[in-house]
Amino acid sequence: MKNITLIAAFVILVIGNISNAQLEKKNDNDKRQFRMQIDTLMKQKLMEKLDMSESTADKYVSAFRENNNRIKELMKEKKAVMKSIEADPEAADIITKLDKAFDIDSRIIETRRAFIKDISTYLTPQQIAKSMILKKNFNREFKDQIRKHKSKDNFRKRNKD
Repeated sequence: MKNITLIAAFVILVIGNISNAQLEKKNDNDKRQFRMQIDTLMKQKLMEKLDMSESTADKYVSAFRENNNRIKELMKEKKAVMKSIEADPEAADIITKLDKAFDIDSRIIETRRAFIKDISTYLTPQQIAKSMILKKNFNREFKDQIRKHKSKDNFRKRNKD
């Protein structure tokens, strides 16, 4: 009887782990697909508003995505440093931590400069300026759409109950 219980528990654990792994894989695929849709939409806007060729828009979106990933990593690093500063502002090494936070800020600025320098090899200064405006408006519009979608979902959930 104990053997059957152990085998059943083992089978349940294995099935649970497999289904959990499949769910994680599905979520990763959903995120990847969502990013691809955003990139496609941004590419279309760039081609439309900045009169870019498709290959130039592809280069821009790729460089933009890479730049954003670098900045996100730096922001995570800064957030960790700031948490440690907030946790113990009286620490003996507080100056070192503050210097590290300022260094990360400098690296973020340098990353942004490198991005502009990179895209300036295939975009005019006017296109760069317009792309920055487009990116700002795109992000704002995207966030607004997400907020609207979330509020609709919350409204549906409240009315459902």
